[in-house]
Amino acid sequence: MEEAQALGTDHMVLVPLGGDAGLRRGEIIGLQWTDVDLKRAVIHVQRSTWGEHTTAPKGGRSRRVPMTKALAEALKAHRHLRGEHVLYVLCHEDGTRA
Repeated sequence: MEEAQALGTDHMVLVPLGGDAGLRRGEIIGLQWTDVDLKRAVIHVQRSTWGEHTTAPKGGRSRRVPMTKALAEALKAHRHLRGEHVLYVLCHEDGTRA
């Protein structure tokens, strides 16, 4: 986690999304802030994105994934730095999907 912290907030969120929550690459890329419930500490995985294609997650069904405390804190910090106007959790500076 220290290595991720040295690389910036995107990595501080990316590592626990994959490691703690078990999200797949496409699910992380397609994750939107509306999928994140910080009050209940739950992520609603609804889509997977690969290139220009967005589909249902693996298995064809959405699911709810509990957040660890570390993931919730990382997402809160990341949201604060990105602002309220962005749609995707991981995005470029202009708000477009990463």
